Amino acid sequence: MKKCKNIIPNGINNTQHAKHLEYQSQHLPCDQVYRELIKNSLEAIAKVKEKNFKGKISIDSYSTELKNKFSIVDNGVGMSKDRIVDLVNNFSETEEQSPDGNFGHGTKVSAMCTNKEGVFYQSFRKGEDEGSAVLVKKDDKEGYGVQVHPEYNSGRRPLSLDQKPNLIKKTGHGTMVTLLGNHKNEDTTKVPEKYPVNSLLGRGRMGERWLLTFANTKFFTIPNNLDFNIRWSPNKPDSTGVKGHKHYLDKHSINKGTLNIQRAKIYWWIINNKHNSHKTTHHLTVGQLAFLHKGEILSVDYNCMGRKNPLRSWGLPFTDTRVAIIVEPINFGQDIARGTLKCLETGLGYEKFRSSWREQFVENMPEAIRKFEKEEADKKLVHGIDYDSLGKQIAKDLKDMYGVAGKGDLSGESSTVKTGSFLGHKTKDNISDKKRDGKHPGLEGYGESLLDAIIIKSNSPKKASRPINAPNLWPNIQRVKESNNGEDISYIYDSNTLIFNLNGSIVEEYLIFAKVAPPQREKAKTLLTEYMIKKLGIQIAYFRGRDLGIIEEDKEKILNNQTLIFSILDKSVMVDELKRQLINLYKKYPAKKVDIAEMTDLNAIN
Repeated sequence: MKKCKNIIPNGINNTQHAKHLEYQSQHLPCDQVYRELIKNSLEAIAKVKEKNFKGKISIDSYSTELKNKFSIVDNGVGMSKDRIVDLVNNFSETEEQSPDGNFGHGTKVSAMCTNKEGVFYQSFRKGEDEGSAVLVKKDDKEGYGVQVHPEYNSGRRPLSLDQKPNLIKKTGHGTMVTLLGNHKNEDTTKVPEKYPVNSLLGRGRMGERWLLTFANTKFFTIPNNLDFNIRWSPNKPDSTGVKGHKHYLDKHSINKGTLNIQRAKIYWWIINNKHNSHKTTHHLTVGQLAFLHKGEILSVDYNCMGRKNPLRSWGLPFTDTRVAIIVEPINFGQDIARGTLKCLETGLGYEKFRSSWREQFVENMPEAIRKFEKEEADKKLVHGIDYDSLGKQIAKDLKDMYGVAGKGDLSGESSTVKTGSFLGHKTKDNISDKKRDGKHPGLEGYGESLLDAIIIKSNSPKKASRPINAPNLWPNIQRVKESNNGEDISYIYDSNTLIFNLNGSIVEEYLIFAKVAPPQREKAKTLLTEYMIKKLGIQIAYFRGRDLGIIEEDKEKILNNQTLIFSILDKSVMVDELKRQLINLYKKYPAKKVDIAEMTDLNAIN
């Protein structure tokens, strides 16, 4: 192996190799390095073949001589002094391939390129008379490689046996790895800068327990013969044990099971309602949907920072905060960089199968979850007006306005429509200033504006007609008396369900603005909420029923809760309509029985 002035290179053309490594590193999650180091320790411990052996892993960055530097130590087999330089330096060098197909590539890319000051290894092999210290870092001229120690003219510096970390002293073997960062003063114990947008948990857990939460969430199970502890605060010397994802789901669940479907297994848990996700060392969030591969969680979707709870579209709009679902794809594999998971049969990424797995879950939903969802829905649902006839009228309108009716009936089984596309590229126009005269807006379009996309009729239809399927055009309306997981309006595209809170803040705001007299308040509230529901339902039905030249996935993105709320935010218009309905209602009664002035302060509104 060619020796350079400062380092032993890890590639033939080392400067070019460094650029390639850094390019790869940019496409890895910023928490990948912690996964790789923990996984290495787990595998090193698994290689120990000693009777009654108890494996130990400790992350205690606050007890090392190098302050504020992340360190992980294990009592695994350790690396021999004759091979340690090659093992930590070269991508083709490992003692053996790991059980999950990792040749050590991920560790070297994720650690070296994010720690240009170096990754420091200290390792002791059982039976050897000394240990080894090796520093892998970047040289400005030579690229990445093991730094040559001038005193020993070698990449390895010997360590005496009394220099073993405390955890290693009892067994006599193990390894300690320390991340030195990109500059000498960098605190590598802190959460990475890109963690909120480029990690497994994102903004889900950003406090001082972030690493403990990551480890407990990332690894599905932890071996029974292993003590894995993380000290998460410099002010609290006691370490906290890592138990694994499954441990906490089992601990906080009242029911659980497994559903076998095509190309996957689905593990499910119903969580105890007393569980507080803010006081746990595991990220057991409300509405968790995760994907599992070879004992590791690849991704977690959950309700966080305004994102829609993922389980609502899995047929669980009322129990989405009490159920956790983990999907384990079958016959899938990862690439060497561990960035993707593809079906070995089709070559497609696992994301392509999500909709199929969701449909199979909804169709074959475990009876315990189905019963739980029904019970929770029955507690919250309020009987309202049946708009079935309006849905049929909308289906008829779509057929009459845009094309020749197909073979389907008015329920909207099938239609052939001709329409233009209303979703153009221009999005910043003030829609309220535009005259809705039915003329096609042309290439300017209305961007992602739901209102104008469904109201304006095109006069430049596409040349070719094409059929559309529009079953259940009118949404399934579910009226509730409290917010559904913090949202007063919640729309679930897959089941075409609109959940509307009759006691929502916007309803109360409009009633106060209308100055409705107390005796008429309940009637006014009913009129207002049903008008809101009707308006929202019309928006949904027409939007879903028209061919806008976009795929269903894009329709779902546009038809979100924020867009729907926007359609009823015109307070003056909504209150004027309420006033009109109230006047028409009370005109049915003799004047001597009701005074309009008692009903509401109309002068104040005008």
